[in-house]
Amino acid sequence: MDEFLSGLPLWDRRVLCEARVDPRLLEALVDDPDIGVRTELANNGNTSAVTLERLAADPEQDVRAAAASNPNIAADTLSGLAEESRSVVRLRVGWNPNASAGVLRRLAADPDPGVRAAAAANPNTPVSLLERLADDPEPDVRRSVAGNRSTPIPVLAALANDSSNQHSIAQNPNTPAEMLNRLAEDWDTPAEAAGQFADDWATRLAVAHNPNTPIAVLEQLAGDTSLKSCTGVVGANPAAPAHLLAELARSDCYHERVAVADHPHTPANVVAQLTQDPRPEVQWAAHHNPNNPIPKPPRVYPPDT
Repeated sequence: MDEFLSGLPLWDRRVLCEARVDPRLLEALVDDPDIGVRTELANNGNTSAVTLERLAADPEQDVRAAAASNPNIAADTLSGLAEESRSVVRLRVGWNPNASAGVLRRLAADPDPGVRAAAAANPNTPVSLLERLADDPEPDVRRSVAGNRSTPIPVLAALANDSSNQHSIAQNPNTPAEMLNRLAEDWDTPAEAAGQFADDWATRLAVAHNPNTPIAVLEQLAGDTSLKSCTGVVGANPAAPAHLLAELARSDCYHERVAVADHPHTPANVVAQLTQDPRPEVQWAAHHNPNNPIPKPPRVYPPDT
C-alpha cells in the first residue's frame, strides 16, 4: 500500500474509499489490512475494473461479494466469481448488470434458489431462460421473473394466475395496461385470510404507482380507503393526470397532498393553493415545485422529520 495512505488513520482510509476520487488513488488501497476499507473500495463506483479484478481474489468473502456487485467489474472477472463456492458471491454476480448471458445461464441452474432468483431478476437474462425460470419450484424465483422488465407478456399473464406473483407483476414497468386493469378487477374478491388481504393491499399499492396503469384505475384507487395510510399513493404516479392531481390536492391524507405538491404535472393554480396548506411538508414541496407561480419566501425551510 502507498506509504502516505498507510500512515492515515483507519477512519480516514474508510472515508476515502467511499469518496468519488481518482481511481489510481483508490487502487493504492487494494492491499489495505482492514477488511472494511477493502469492502468499501469494492463498493466504490469509481473503482476501476483492474482494481476490482484484484479484489475479486480477496481472501474475504465480503470483499469478493462487494466486487461482484460493482457495475465497473469486467465480464471475465464476473465469470470467474460465478464459480465461487459461497452462494452470496454467486448471488451478487446474478444481480450485476454486466453479467453475460452465458454467466446468467449457469446461475439459472444454480442449486441455491437465491442465486436463481437473482438471475431471474437480471434484465440481461435471455427470454428462453426467463420462460424456464417461470416454472421454477421456488416462489422467490417465479416472483423475480414476474418483476423482470424483460419477461414476455404471455409469461407475465401465466404468472398472474398465482396471487403471490401479482405484486411483482404490478410493479413491473413493462406490465401492459390491460393486465393492470385485470389485476384491479380481482380486488372485489373477498379475502379469505389476513395474509391474502396483505397481498391484495400490496398489489393495489404497486398498481397505484405503475405508470402504465389506466387513468380509470387510478381514479378508482384514489377512492380506495385501505390505501390512505400509504405515502402519496396515486399522487406519486408519474402518469397521474392533472384533473386527478387537482382532486387529490383536497385529500384528507397529507401524504397524498405532499405527493401532489411535488408532482411535475400538477397545475400551477393547484401548486399555488398547496403553498398555503396547513402542513409544512406540503408547503415545502409546493414552494419547490417548478410549476409554482408564487415567489418562494426568503426563509422556507424543510420540515423536521
